[in-house]
Amino acid sequence: MGKKNLLKSTTKKKGTKKTAAKKPVAKKSTPKKIVGAKKAETEAKAEAEAKAKAEAEAKAKAAAEVEAKAKAEVEAKAKAEAEAKAKANRIEAEDTPPIPPPPSIGESDTVKKLVKGISICLILIILPIIYASISNTTNYYLKTSNGALEIWQGNFSPMGEHMVITIPGAVPPETIKKVYSKNEAFPLVCNYFIEKSDAILNIAGIPDFKAIRNDLEKAMTYAITEELRLAIDHRLTSIAFITFMYNADISAAKGTSAGFEAAAGYLEEASRLDLDDQQATLVENKIKTFRNAAESAAAEESAALEAEASAL
Repeated sequence: MGKKNLLKSTTKKKGTKKTAAKKPVAKKSTPKKIVGAKKAETEAKAEAEAKAKAEAEAKAKAAAEVEAKAKAEVEAKAKAEAEAKAKANRIEAEDTPPIPPPPSIGESDTVKKLVKGISICLILIILPIIYASISNTTNYYLKTSNGALEIWQGNFSPMGEHMVITIPGAVPPETIKKVYSKNEAFPLVCNYFIEKSDAILNIAGIPDFKAIRNDLEKAMTYAITEELRLAIDHRLTSIAFITFMYNADISAAKGTSAGFEAAAGYLEEASRLDLDDQQATLVENKIKTFRNAAESAAAEESAALEAEASAL
C-alpha cells in the first residue's frame, strides 16, 4: 500500500513537471528591433512633412503666378487706356481750329447792331401774333345744328375756334351776328338753364328738386352779371325752402313725437336761409306748432305704454 502511494506521488510530480515544460515563454524584444522601428517612424514623419512643405510651396508659387499675371493684365490695360487717351487728345488737338483773335472794336459794334436788329425783327413778328391770339379768345360765335344752339369760342391762336356748349331746343336770336362778346354769349346760356328750371318747377305733382338745382348751378356758371347771379340765388333759396317745408310736412304726417321733432329740425334748417319776412314768420310759427305737437305726442305715447304695462 505504501509502495503504490509512493508510485502515484512520483507519477503526479512527473506529470506536473511535463506540463510546466510545455507552457510557451513570451519572447522579449531586443534593443536592436526597437531602434529600427523608431527610425522608420521618424523617416515616415519627415517624408510626410517634406511632402506637405512641397505642396504648400507649389500652391504659393501658383498663387504668386496668378497674382503676377493679374497685375500684368491691369498694367497692360492701364497702359493701353493711357495710350488711347493720349491719341484721342492728339487727334482732338489736330482737329480743333485755332481760337480766333478777339474782334476789333469796329467788328464788335457791327455784331451788336446785327443782333439788335434781328431781335427787333423777331419782336415785330411775334407781338402781332400774340395780340391776334389773345383777341381771338374773346370772340364767341353762335351756330345752329340739328335744332340746337351751339356757342363757340376762339382759340389762343390767330385763327380757329372750339365749341363751348350745345343748348338743345334753345331759340337762337333772330339775327345772328358774325362775332359775339362774352357778355353777349353767356347770358343766352344762363337764361336757357334758368327757364329750364322754372319749367320743371311748374310741372304738376312733386317737382324734381334735384334736376332744378342742377340746372340752376349750370346757369350760375354762365352768370356774368350781378343781376343774373341774384336771380339764380333767389331761385336756389326758394328751392331749398320748399324742400325743407316738404320734408317737414312728411315727417309731421307720421303723428309721432319723433316725427314732429324731425319736422321741427327741418324747419330749423330752413330758418337759416335768406328768407323774406313772410317766409321767416311762417317757419317760426310752424316750429312752435311742431314742438308743442311733439310734447303732446310724447305724453300720449307714455300714457299708452303705462296702460299696456298695467294691462299685463
